[in-house]
Amino acid sequence: MKNTLRKFLIIFIIFSIILNFNFVCNAVDENVQVDEDMVDSYSDESNDEIEGISLDEDSLVDTTEDESDSDNSTDDEEYVEDEDYSDEENYEEDYEDEESYSNSNQFNFSSKDITISDNSITDVFIFSAGNVTIDSSIYGNVFVVASNVNITENADISASVFCVSNTLTIDGSIEGSVYSVSKNFTLNENAYIGTDLFLTCNVPNINGSIERNANISSGDIIFSESAEISGDLNYTADKEVSIPENVVKGNVNYTKYQNEDNKTPISQYIFDFIAFIVVAIILYVIFKFLKAKFIGESKEEITSNLPKYILYGILGLIVPPIVFIILLMLNVTTALAFILLALYIIFMMIASSVTIIVLSQLIVEQLKDKIKLNDTAKIIISIIVLSIIYKLLKLIPTIGFIITLATVVIGLGIVIKDFIPVKDN
Repeated sequence: MKNTLRKFLIIFIIFSIILNFNFVCNAVDENVQVDEDMVDSYSDESNDEIEGISLDEDSLVDTTEDESDSDNSTDDEEYVEDEDYSDEENYEEDYEDEESYSNSNQFNFSSKDITISDNSITDVFIFSAGNVTIDSSIYGNVFVVASNVNITENADISASVFCVSNTLTIDGSIEGSVYSVSKNFTLNENAYIGTDLFLTCNVPNINGSIERNANISSGDIIFSESAEISGDLNYTADKEVSIPENVVKGNVNYTKYQNEDNKTPISQYIFDFIAFIVVAIILYVIFKFLKAKFIGESKEEITSNLPKYILYGILGLIVPPIVFIILLMLNVTTALAFILLALYIIFMMIASSVTIIVLSQLIVEQLKDKIKLNDTAKIIISIIVLSIIYKLLKLIPTIGFIITLATVVIGLGIVIKDFIPVKDN
Protein backbone atom coordinates (compact mmCIF):
# COMPACT_ATOMS: atom_id res chain seq x y z
CA MET A 1 0.00 0.00 0.00
CA LYS A 2 2.77 2.41 0.94
CA ASN A 3 4.78 1.75 -2.23
CA THR A 4 1.64 2.30 -4.28
CA LEU A 5 1.11 5.70 -2.69
CA ARG A 6 4.70 6.66 -3.37
CA LYS A 7 4.43 5.68 -7.03
CA PHE A 8 1.19 7.63 -7.31
CA LEU A 9 2.89 10.71 -5.78
CA ILE A 10 5.82 10.46 -8.22
CA ILE A 11 3.49 10.10 -11.21
CA PHE A 12 1.42 13.06 -10.00
CA ILE A 13 4.51 15.30 -9.70
CA ILE A 14 5.80 14.30 -13.17
CA PHE A 15 2.37 14.94 -14.68
CA SER A 16 2.26 18.37 -12.98
CA ILE A 17 5.67 19.28 -14.44
CA ILE A 18 4.58 18.32 -17.97
CA LEU A 19 1.26 20.11 -17.63
CA ASN A 20 2.92 23.22 -16.20
CA PHE A 21 5.52 23.27 -18.99
CA ASN A 22 2.83 23.21 -21.67
CA PHE A 23 0.79 25.84 -19.88
CA VAL A 24 3.75 28.21 -19.49
CA CYS A 25 4.73 27.83 -23.14
CA ASN A 26 1.21 28.72 -24.26
CA ALA A 27 1.00 31.55 -21.75
CA VAL A 28 4.24 33.09 -22.98
CA ASP A 29 2.97 33.09 -26.56
CA GLU A 30 -0.28 34.71 -25.50
CA ASN A 31 1.53 37.33 -23.45
CA VAL A 32 3.73 38.28 -26.36
CA GLN A 33 0.68 38.74 -28.57
CA VAL A 34 -1.08 40.85 -25.95
CA ASP A 35 1.98 42.99 -25.44
CA GLU A 36 2.28 43.68 -29.16
CA ASP A 37 -1.35 44.76 -29.33
CA MET A 38 -0.84 46.97 -26.32
CA VAL A 39 2.17 48.62 -27.94
CA ASP A 40 0.34 49.08 -31.25
CA SER A 41 -2.59 50.77 -29.56
CA TYR A 42 -0.19 52.90 -27.56
CA SER A 43 1.54 54.01 -30.77
CA ASP A 44 -1.79 54.81 -32.47
CA GLU A 45 -2.97 56.91 -29.54
CA SER A 46 0.34 58.69 -29.43
CA ASN A 47 0.16 59.50 -33.15
CA ASP A 48 -3.34 60.89 -32.68
CA GLU A 49 -2.02 63.15 -29.98
CA ILE A 50 0.77 64.34 -32.27
CA GLU A 51 -1.68 65.12 -35.06
CA GLY A 52 -3.75 67.14 -32.63
CA ILE A 53 -0.71 69.10 -31.59
CA SER A 54 0.20 69.81 -35.21
CA LEU A 55 -3.31 71.15 -35.90
CA ASP A 56 -3.08 73.41 -32.88
CA GLU A 57 0.22 74.77 -34.08
CA ASP A 58 -1.24 75.34 -37.57
CA SER A 59 -4.18 77.23 -36.18
CA LEU A 60 -1.82 79.24 -34.04
CA VAL A 61 0.25 80.12 -37.10
CA ASP A 62 -2.89 81.09 -39.08
CA THR A 63 -4.09 83.43 -36.33
CA THR A 64 -0.76 85.13 -35.79
CA GLU A 65 0.27 85.51 -39.42
CA ASP A 66 -1.16 88.22 -41.77
CA GLU A 67 -3.16 87.21 -44.84
CA SER A 68 -0.45 88.68 -47.06
CA ASP A 69 2.05 86.15 -45.64
CA SER A 70 0.07 83.06 -46.64
CA ASP A 71 3.07 81.60 -48.47
CA ASN A 72 5.11 81.75 -45.32
CA SER A 73 2.35 80.04 -43.33
CA THR A 74 2.29 77.27 -45.93
CA ASP A 75 5.99 76.73 -45.39
CA ASP A 76 5.37 76.57 -41.65
CA GLU A 77 2.70 73.92 -42.16
CA GLU A 78 5.07 71.82 -44.24
CA TYR A 79 7.67 72.21 -41.51
CA VAL A 80 5.19 71.00 -38.89
CA GLU A 81 4.33 68.01 -41.05
CA ASP A 82 8.02 67.19 -41.23
CA GLU A 83 8.09 67.29 -37.42
CA ASP A 84 5.19 64.84 -37.30
CA TYR A 85 7.09 62.47 -39.56
CA SER A 86 10.14 62.59 -37.35
CA ASP A 87 7.98 62.02 -34.27
CA GLU A 88 6.48 58.92 -35.89
CA GLU A 89 9.98 57.57 -36.30
CA ASN A 90 10.60 58.25 -32.61
CA TYR A 91 7.50 56.27 -31.69
CA GLU A 92 8.65 53.41 -33.87
CA GLU A 93 11.83 53.42 -31.78
CA ASP A 94 9.66 53.41 -28.63
CA TYR A 95 7.82 50.42 -30.06
CA GLU A 96 11.10 48.57 -30.41
CA ASP A 97 11.93 49.50 -26.80
CA GLU A 98 8.59 48.05 -25.64
CA GLU A 99 9.47 44.75 -27.32
CA SER A 100 12.72 44.71 -25.34
CA TYR A 101 10.82 44.67 -22.02
CA SER A 102 11.32 41.54 -19.94
CA ASN A 103 8.36 39.14 -20.17
CA SER A 104 9.34 36.89 -17.25
CA ASN A 105 9.17 37.53 -13.52
CA GLN A 106 12.20 39.35 -12.15
CA PHE A 107 13.85 38.17 -8.93
CA ASN A 108 16.42 40.36 -7.21
CA PHE A 109 18.24 39.00 -4.14
CA SER A 110 21.17 40.87 -2.63
CA SER A 111 22.71 42.01 0.63
CA LYS A 112 23.64 45.31 -1.04
CA ASP A 113 21.66 48.21 -2.50
CA ILE A 114 19.42 47.47 -5.49
CA THR A 115 18.27 49.92 -8.17
CA ILE A 116 15.54 48.89 -10.60
CA SER A 117 16.00 51.02 -13.72
CA ASP A 118 14.89 48.54 -16.41
CA ASN A 119 11.26 48.43 -17.48
CA SER A 120 9.30 45.22 -16.92
CA ILE A 121 5.89 43.90 -18.00
CA THR A 122 5.71 41.22 -15.29
CA ASP A 123 5.95 40.96 -11.51
CA VAL A 124 9.12 42.04 -9.73
CA PHE A 125 10.36 40.39 -6.52
CA ILE A 126 13.04 42.20 -4.49
CA PHE A 127 14.76 41.01 -1.31
CA SER A 128 17.62 43.14 -0.01
CA ALA A 129 19.36 43.98 3.25
CA GLY A 130 20.21 47.41 1.86
CA ASN A 131 18.33 50.18 0.09
CA VAL A 132 16.02 49.63 -2.88
CA THR A 133 15.32 52.28 -5.51
CA ILE A 134 12.61 51.76 -8.14
CA ASP A 135 13.11 54.15 -11.05
CA SER A 136 11.30 52.55 -14.01
CA SER A 137 7.96 51.50 -15.47
CA ILE A 138 6.65 48.15 -14.20
CA TYR A 139 3.49 46.64 -15.71
CA GLY A 140 3.08 44.11 -12.90
CA ASN A 141 3.10 43.82 -9.12
CA VAL A 142 6.09 44.72 -6.98
CA PHE A 143 6.97 42.58 -3.94
CA VAL A 144 9.80 44.09 -1.90
CA VAL A 145 11.44 43.34 1.44
CA ALA A 146 14.28 45.72 2.23
CA SER A 147 15.71 48.16 4.72
CA ASN A 148 14.73 51.34 2.87
CA VAL A 149 12.58 51.59 -0.27
CA ASN A 150 12.31 54.62 -2.53
CA ILE A 151 9.84 54.75 -5.43
CA THR A 152 11.05 57.74 -7.44
CA GLU A 153 9.04 60.26 -9.43
CA ASN A 154 10.04 58.44 -12.63
CA ALA A 155 8.51 55.19 -11.44
CA ASP A 156 5.19 54.10 -12.92
CA ILE A 157 3.77 50.86 -11.48
CA SER A 158 0.63 49.60 -13.21
CA ALA A 159 -0.34 47.06 -10.52
CA SER A 160 0.10 46.94 -6.73
CA VAL A 161 3.02 47.27 -4.34
CA PHE A 162 3.58 44.91 -1.39
CA CYS A 163 6.31 46.21 0.91
CA VAL A 164 7.90 45.30 4.24
CA SER A 165 10.63 47.78 5.11
CA ASN A 166 12.03 50.19 7.63
CA THR A 167 11.29 53.19 5.41
CA LEU A 168 9.04 53.52 2.36
CA THR A 169 9.02 56.74 0.34
CA ILE A 170 6.74 57.15 -2.68
CA ASP A 171 7.21 59.92 -5.25
CA GLY A 172 5.92 58.13 -8.35
CA SER A 173 2.64 56.74 -9.64
CA ILE A 174 1.09 53.43 -8.54
CA GLU A 175 -2.07 52.46 -10.40
CA GLY A 176 -2.98 49.64 -8.02
CA SER A 177 -3.00 49.47 -4.23
CA VAL A 178 -0.17 49.80 -1.70
CA TYR A 179 0.17 47.24 1.10
CA SER A 180 2.92 48.33 3.48
CA VAL A 181 4.29 47.43 6.89
CA SER A 182 6.95 50.05 7.57
CA LYS A 183 8.43 52.00 10.44
CA ASN A 184 8.42 55.24 8.42
CA PHE A 185 6.14 56.00 5.47
CA THR A 186 6.04 59.09 3.26
CA LEU A 187 3.67 59.75 0.37
CA ASN A 188 5.09 62.87 -1.22
CA GLU A 189 3.12 65.66 -2.87
CA ASN A 190 3.37 64.44 -6.48
CA ALA A 191 2.82 60.78 -5.59
CA TYR A 192 -0.33 58.98 -6.71
CA ILE A 193 -2.02 55.74 -5.56
CA GLY A 194 -4.70 54.59 -8.00
CA THR A 195 -6.79 52.46 -5.61
CA ASP A 196 -6.34 51.85 -1.87
CA LEU A 197 -3.67 52.28 0.77
CA PHE A 198 -3.25 49.63 3.49
CA LEU A 199 -0.61 50.80 5.94
CA THR A 200 0.83 49.89 9.32
CA CYS A 201 3.35 52.49 10.43
CA ASN A 202 4.57 54.60 13.36
CA VAL A 203 3.86 58.10 12.05
CA PRO A 204 3.11 58.26 8.30
CA ASN A 205 3.32 61.49 6.29
CA ILE A 206 0.54 61.80 3.72
CA ASN A 207 1.08 64.55 1.15
CA GLY A 208 0.00 62.93 -2.14
CA SER A 209 -3.19 61.60 -3.73
CA ILE A 210 -5.08 58.38 -2.95
CA GLU A 211 -7.83 57.65 -5.45
CA ARG A 212 -9.96 55.46 -3.17
CA ASN A 213 -9.72 54.53 0.52
CA ALA A 214 -6.88 54.87 3.01
CA ASN A 215 -6.68 52.24 5.77
CA ILE A 216 -4.02 53.19 8.30
CA SER A 217 -2.93 51.77 11.63
CA SER A 218 -0.40 53.99 13.40
CA GLY A 219 0.45 56.00 16.48
CA ASP A 220 -0.21 59.32 14.74
CA ILE A 221 -0.74 60.58 11.17
CA ILE A 222 0.54 63.77 9.56
CA PHE A 223 -1.57 65.20 6.72
CA SER A 224 -0.55 68.18 4.61
CA GLU A 225 -2.96 70.47 2.79
CA SER A 226 -1.82 69.00 -0.54
CA ALA A 227 -3.00 65.51 0.47
CA GLU A 228 -6.14 64.14 -1.17
CA ILE A 229 -8.12 61.00 -0.33
CA SER A 230 -11.02 60.54 -2.74
CA GLY A 231 -12.64 57.76 -0.71
CA ASP A 232 -12.86 57.04 3.02
CA LEU A 233 -10.19 57.36 5.68
CA ASN A 234 -10.23 54.45 8.13
CA TYR A 235 -7.54 54.78 10.75
CA THR A 236 -6.59 53.36 14.13
CA ALA A 237 -4.40 55.50 16.37
CA ASP A 238 -3.75 56.49 19.98
CA LYS A 239 -5.76 59.67 19.51
CA GLU A 240 -7.69 61.49 16.80
CA VAL A 241 -5.50 63.31 14.32
CA SER A 242 -5.88 66.76 12.81
CA ILE A 243 -7.02 66.58 9.19
CA PRO A 244 -7.04 69.72 6.99
CA GLU A 245 -10.28 70.60 5.23
CA ASN A 246 -11.09 69.01 1.86
CA VAL A 247 -8.39 66.34 2.26
CA VAL A 248 -10.84 63.46 2.74
CA LYS A 249 -13.73 63.43 0.25
CA GLY A 250 -15.49 60.49 1.89
CA ASN A 251 -16.06 59.52 5.51
CA VAL A 252 -13.50 59.56 8.34
CA ASN A 253 -13.70 56.51 10.61
CA TYR A 254 -11.54 56.55 13.73
CA THR A 255 -10.82 53.62 16.05
CA LYS A 256 -8.85 54.08 19.25
CA TYR A 257 -6.11 51.65 20.19
CA GLN A 258 -7.04 49.39 23.05
CA ASN A 259 -4.30 49.60 25.65
CA GLU A 260 -5.73 46.75 27.68
CA ASP A 261 -3.90 43.46 27.54
CA ASN A 262 -5.64 41.13 25.13
CA LYS A 263 -5.42 37.86 27.02
CA THR A 264 -6.28 34.63 25.29
CA PRO A 265 -9.34 33.09 26.92
CA ILE A 266 -9.01 29.72 28.61
CA SER A 267 -11.55 28.25 26.21
CA GLN A 268 -9.12 28.97 23.33
CA TYR A 269 -6.35 27.03 25.10
CA ILE A 270 -8.70 24.11 25.72
CA PHE A 271 -9.74 24.11 22.06
CA ASP A 272 -6.07 24.10 20.95
CA PHE A 273 -5.33 21.18 23.30
CA ILE A 274 -8.24 19.13 21.97
CA ALA A 275 -7.42 19.92 18.33
CA PHE A 276 -3.76 18.92 18.75
CA ILE A 277 -4.69 15.65 20.50
CA VAL A 278 -7.27 14.73 17.86
CA VAL A 279 -4.82 15.43 15.01
CA ALA A 280 -2.10 13.36 16.70
CA ILE A 281 -4.45 10.39 17.19
CA ILE A 282 -5.70 10.57 13.59
CA LEU A 283 -2.14 10.72 12.28
CA TYR A 284 -1.20 7.68 14.39
CA VAL A 285 -4.08 5.69 12.89
CA ILE A 286 -3.15 6.78 9.34
CA PHE A 287 0.55 5.98 9.74
CA LYS A 288 -0.26 2.63 11.29
CA PHE A 289 -2.59 1.81 8.40
CA LEU A 290 0.12 2.80 5.89
CA LYS A 291 2.66 0.76 7.88
CA ALA A 292 5.08 3.63 8.30
CA LYS A 293 8.58 2.52 9.26
CA PHE A 294 8.70 4.51 12.50
CA ILE A 295 5.51 2.85 13.79
CA GLY A 296 6.54 -0.06 15.97
CA GLU A 297 10.23 0.84 16.14
CA SER A 298 11.97 -0.29 19.32
CA LYS A 299 13.83 1.93 21.74
CA GLU A 300 17.19 0.76 20.34
CA GLU A 301 16.19 1.57 16.76
CA ILE A 302 14.90 5.04 17.66
CA THR A 303 18.02 5.81 19.71
CA SER A 304 20.40 4.68 16.96
CA ASN A 305 18.48 6.67 14.32
CA LEU A 306 18.19 9.84 16.42
CA PRO A 307 21.26 11.56 14.84
CA LYS A 308 19.80 10.87 11.40
CA TYR A 309 16.44 12.25 12.46
CA ILE A 310 18.07 15.47 13.64
CA LEU A 311 20.18 15.79 10.46
CA TYR A 312 17.22 15.15 8.15
CA GLY A 313 15.09 17.53 10.21
CA ILE A 314 17.61 20.39 9.94
CA LEU A 315 17.97 19.82 6.20
CA GLY A 316 14.18 19.62 5.92
CA LEU A 317 13.88 23.06 7.51
CA ILE A 318 16.49 24.75 5.30
CA VAL A 319 16.55 23.04 1.89
CA PRO A 320 12.86 23.17 0.76
CA PRO A 321 12.56 27.00 0.95
CA ILE A 322 15.75 27.36 -1.12
CA VAL A 323 14.54 24.83 -3.69
CA PHE A 324 11.15 26.57 -3.78
CA ILE A 325 12.77 29.92 -4.68
CA ILE A 326 14.95 28.29 -7.36
CA LEU A 327 11.96 26.52 -8.94
CA LEU A 328 9.98 29.75 -8.83
CA MET A 329 12.79 31.64 -10.58
CA LEU A 330 12.93 29.07 -13.38
CA ASN A 331 9.33 30.06 -14.23
CA VAL A 332 8.72 26.77 -16.08
CA THR A 333 8.48 24.81 -12.81
CA THR A 334 6.09 27.13 -10.98
CA ALA A 335 3.49 24.42 -10.30
CA LEU A 336 6.16 22.08 -8.94
CA ALA A 337 7.41 24.89 -6.68
CA PHE A 338 3.99 25.33 -5.10
CA ILE A 339 3.55 21.56 -4.75
CA LEU A 340 6.84 21.51 -2.83
CA LEU A 341 5.67 24.45 -0.71
CA ALA A 342 2.40 22.68 0.10
CA LEU A 343 4.24 19.49 1.15
CA TYR A 344 6.65 21.57 3.25
CA ILE A 345 3.79 23.25 5.09
CA ILE A 346 2.02 19.92 5.67
CA PHE A 347 5.17 18.27 7.03
CA MET A 348 5.82 21.24 9.32
CA MET A 349 2.27 21.03 10.67
CA ILE A 350 2.46 17.31 11.49
CA ALA A 351 6.10 17.21 12.70
CA SER A 352 5.31 17.81 16.39
CA SER A 353 2.56 15.20 16.34
CA VAL A 354 4.95 12.63 14.84
CA THR A 355 7.43 13.26 17.66
CA ILE A 356 4.64 12.79 20.23
CA ILE A 357 3.65 9.51 18.56
CA VAL A 358 7.22 8.17 18.67
CA LEU A 359 7.64 9.18 22.33
CA SER A 360 4.32 7.50 23.14
CA GLN A 361 5.62 4.26 21.63
CA LEU A 362 8.71 4.45 23.84
CA ILE A 363 6.57 4.94 26.95
CA VAL A 364 4.30 2.01 26.06
CA GLU A 365 7.36 -0.18 25.45
CA GLN A 366 8.63 0.65 28.94
CA LEU A 367 5.28 -0.04 30.60
CA LYS A 368 4.53 -3.27 28.69
CA ASP A 369 2.55 -5.52 31.05
CA LYS A 370 2.09 -2.98 33.86
CA ILE A 371 -1.21 -1.79 32.35
CA LYS A 372 -3.72 -4.37 31.16
CA LEU A 373 -4.71 -2.77 27.86
CA ASN A 374 -3.83 -3.48 24.26
CA ASP A 375 -0.93 -1.54 22.72
CA THR A 376 -3.14 0.72 20.60
CA ALA A 377 -5.14 1.92 23.61
CA LYS A 378 -1.95 2.46 25.59
CA ILE A 379 -0.42 4.55 22.79
CA ILE A 380 -3.58 6.67 22.43
CA ILE A 381 -3.62 7.37 26.18
CA SER A 382 0.08 8.20 26.06
CA ILE A 383 -0.50 10.57 23.11
CA ILE A 384 -3.16 12.41 25.10
CA VAL A 385 -0.94 12.81 28.17
CA LEU A 386 2.18 13.85 26.21
CA SER A 387 0.16 16.28 24.09
CA ILE A 388 -1.12 18.07 27.20
CA ILE A 389 2.41 18.23 28.67
CA TYR A 390 3.80 19.51 25.35
CA LYS A 391 1.16 22.26 25.00
CA LEU A 392 1.77 23.37 28.60
CA LEU A 393 5.54 23.54 28.09
CA LYS A 394 5.02 25.67 24.97
CA LEU A 395 3.53 28.40 27.17
CA ILE A 396 6.89 28.96 28.87
CA PRO A 397 8.61 31.78 26.90
CA THR A 398 12.14 30.51 26.26
CA ILE A 399 11.83 26.83 27.11
CA GLY A 400 8.66 26.61 25.03
CA PHE A 401 10.48 27.82 21.89
CA ILE A 402 13.35 25.36 22.39
CA ILE A 403 10.99 22.42 22.95
CA THR A 404 8.87 23.38 19.93
CA LEU A 405 11.95 23.64 17.69
CA ALA A 406 13.28 20.29 18.93
CA THR A 407 9.98 18.46 18.37
CA VAL A 408 9.59 19.98 14.90
CA VAL A 409 13.14 19.08 13.83
CA ILE A 410 12.93 15.49 15.14
CA GLY A 411 9.42 14.92 13.78
CA LEU A 412 10.35 16.36 10.39
CA GLY A 413 13.44 14.17 10.28
CA ILE A 414 11.38 11.07 11.11
CA VAL A 415 8.92 11.78 8.29
CA ILE A 416 11.67 12.52 5.76
CA LYS A 417 13.65 9.41 6.67
CA ASP A 418 10.50 7.34 6.37
CA PHE A 419 10.15 8.44 2.73
CA ILE A 420 13.72 7.45 1.88
CA PRO A 421 13.77 3.88 0.54
CA VAL A 422 16.18 1.52 2.30
CA LYS A 423 17.12 -1.90 0.91
CA ASP A 424 16.97 -4.84 3.30
CA ASN A 425 20.29 -6.62 3.85
